[in-house]
Amino acid sequence: MQAMNVLRILFWMVWRGMVRPRVRLITFVCVFAVALMVFLPLEVYGILFGLYAVQRQIVLEDPLTLCLWVGLPGLKEQVFTPERKKELSRLLTNEPGLSGWYFFHEIDIFFGLLSDPLAGSLSVTGRTRDPEDPVLRNRTTQKTDKPTSGLYVSRKLLEQLGWRPSEPEPRELFIEAPNRELVSVPVAAIYDELPWGHKFVVDKNWYADFLQEHADVRCAILVTGPIPADWPPPAQLPKLVRTAFDTYRMFVPQKAGSAWRIETWRDNGYHIRDWTTFLQKINSLMTTAGFSPASEEFWKDARPINQQVNPHALPAENMGAIYVKDVSHLRSLKQKLEQNGFYVRDTNDTINRLEQLNRSNLIQAGFVTAFLILIFTGLMLVLTAVQTLRTEAKMAQIGLLKAIGMSERFLRWMFITESLIIWLLGTIVAVITSFLLGKYLVAPALIPEASRYASLAFQFSPAMVSMIACSVAACWIVMTVLTTRKAIGTSPARLLQTL
Repeated sequence: MQAMNVLRILFWMVWRGMVRPRVRLITFVCVFAVALMVFLPLEVYGILFGLYAVQRQIVLEDPLTLCLWVGLPGLKEQVFTPERKKELSRLLTNEPGLSGWYFFHEIDIFFGLLSDPLAGSLSVTGRTRDPEDPVLRNRTTQKTDKPTSGLYVSRKLLEQLGWRPSEPEPRELFIEAPNRELVSVPVAAIYDELPWGHKFVVDKNWYADFLQEHADVRCAILVTGPIPADWPPPAQLPKLVRTAFDTYRMFVPQKAGSAWRIETWRDNGYHIRDWTTFLQKINSLMTTAGFSPASEEFWKDARPINQQVNPHALPAENMGAIYVKDVSHLRSLKQKLEQNGFYVRDTNDTINRLEQLNRSNLIQAGFVTAFLILIFTGLMLVLTAVQTLRTEAKMAQIGLLKAIGMSERFLRWMFITESLIIWLLGTIVAVITSFLLGKYLVAPALIPEASRYASLAFQFSPAMVSMIACSVAACWIVMTVLTTRKAIGTSPARLLQTL
């Protein structure tokens, strides 16, 4: 009961001392200064760490950020044979933090120009993908009515092929098949941008079927379709035609009923398309020499003999993509794979980008901290002067209280309690103001991506508020004790002289 009375008297005297006419303005200045000391670091650090959190999230939200690229297409020994796949799987099986790994094939395809596919083509580098591979996740697509399979292309590729944004999106493109035929294939989706510099992506199974359907077929012997009746025997062909056979590395044809049997001494033979081009050339030369032109059956009904499929046309996986769940696993996993002979690339440069982002944030935080310390020091000097004025304004009150028997300890706690109340009022004002201004005004104005990352753009955690507020409270109380120590220790008679 006695303790409650002491506390009641203490708080009553503190409140009266804060709102007295002579000290009311000084109290307001102290509350404002304390609020400013809490507000500035909360606002500045909230924006600084919010910017860092947004930049980090932009890096991490792309699944390719948490991806390592294993292999090198230019090296034959880097092709993923069953043995290399087994070795990589052994290394990754018990590795913590992995979300999956997928093998793919980096390929070059010739695309026909949109205006006239036969007029010219463009060699483009792309890649295959596994259906579960998240390589296309979080990519902005421009085509929604897409088929289930086909080409996934970038807008940049379409522009290189002659497409203009004002034109309708193409639903199909012409590409050169392994047998060197131009084949129309569907466009599954159009993306603003594809990762790793690739301009197209194809599903692995779709591409394998495409290669088998349009296989790289070659043959060394061909039986043509029917030849015109007035064409002479092979031994009596015009000199211009015989020269063409020699130029194309062909033996003189042999008669095979109403057709020719033609053989080449070229080691790998010719593509069917090349044979067609050659037969059309022979037909043109025979017509120039005065003979009847052959019908289209001359080359369309041609039958290859001893044809063979070039095995190099089938896809061989020469790359692998490894996805991790946490960016902290990237460096250790990269080092582990490199120590076991795998060529590994951090394709999105995630490790360096995050390290640079961390360094940049630390440097910015250092400069901001130094700047805030200067402001903090200036405000503390101002508060010291203001607190001194408050103490001088209460000299007579202190002397009167000591004269009626109040102890120095009670007086010291009275000033400390008064400082705590001023600190509490200033902190409440600072926290509310900094949160509202930072989240809804300052962060959206300074961080362009704030609307997309509203929860990250302004960092306002209880830990940061507590740390800053407690630091200000400690400095404020220490300053209060130092500025009131002399007045509390002075005799009552001397203090009462100020009345």
